[in-house]
Amino acid sequence: IMSPTVKSVSQDDEFAAAIKTMGDAQLRRLPVVDQDSNLVGVVALADAARERDPAVAGAALGEVTQPGGSHAS
Repeated sequence: IMSPTVKSVSQDDEFAAAIKTMGDAQLRRLPVVDQDSNLVGVVALADAARERDPAVAGAALGEVTQPGGSHAS
């Protein structure tokens, strides 16, 4: 049911790095983990639109919605 490799970001990573990872991997949500790889949260494109610059979220969404990517069948 799950992808063999799960993309995530560290809780210490910059928000911009999380958004870039989401765009590159075509993900709408991204797990946030601590130094022991324990889940501490999830960042979503909607968070970027609400809390940050909507243009940044829009650019990432443009990449997420492109055909293909690692989750294409």
